[in-house]
Amino acid sequence: MKFFKSLILFCLLISTSVLQAQSERRCGNEFAAYGLEGTTFSEALDFAGRTHNNYQEYLLTELSLIRPNFNDTNRLKEIIHEKSEEFFNARGFNFNPDDFPLNLGVAANLDFGLPQENYSDAGLAIMEQLQELINSYNPENDEDFFNTLNQLKGNALLLENDTEVFLVGVPVSVAIHSYTYWKDNGQRWLDLFTEEEEMGGGGGPSFHAITSYYKKCNVNLYKLGGADVSGAVSGAVGGGIAGPGGALAGGVLVSAATSLGNLTNQVISCYVSWWPF
Repeated sequence: MKFFKSLILFCLLISTSVLQAQSERRCGNEFAAYGLEGTTFSEALDFAGRTHNNYQEYLLTELSLIRPNFNDTNRLKEIIHEKSEEFFNARGFNFNPDDFPLNLGVAANLDFGLPQENYSDAGLAIMEQLQELINSYNPENDEDFFNTLNQLKGNALLLENDTEVFLVGVPVSVAIHSYTYWKDNGQRWLDLFTEEEEMGGGGGPSFHAITSYYKKCNVNLYKLGGADVSGAVSGAVGGGIAGPGGALAGGVLVSAATSLGNLTNQVISCYVSWWPF
């Protein structure tokens, strides 16, 4: 009996050591371009989420300064691609506008279309939980929502395969940061898209999108988080062919390219029936 107790204790110690080692893995030189070499996987996942939010804020600032005509969709796409290229290439990401076409008619797609062959059973279980959590999001229950997301991030860090940590962890991190960002800053984006023309010196929309219409239009800012996460899922899978660093880069880039098209479509199609997608 004493022998078996000792054996069980030994196995528990080994299991704990393995889990601790997995949770404290550090980024190799494939992350050097992003300034992440030597950081923990957990810190790299947080970086992915923060970069997504920093990009949104950078783009908001630049568009507020440029004040483009939102009716000229071709020029709007050019500006967004120019600013996206500036932002990401300065941070070590290889942003090619041809690889990230901006579809201003895109709707929030909360069906991630999970490619099961890219995940282990444990990884797929986390992704299915994430999808279910996003689909059942309730802004009145934020605390439980974010607590669960953080638990999923912790579970992702325990996955055995390094690349899968980022295939799974980047979408979770984007969800944590994206929902926080849109909750805190969604109104500022609405203000940008819906200011009256005389306030923009001719640069704003040529229609009267009055503030009082916000509730009538019911733009779903929280659904934008779902679009971001969906983009992170597909981007991480695509980039994951190149390993953990590729999964991180792909998840960040595609998630960033997703939400603005979704927001533009939700806001302008709400006000203007002839909005040219």
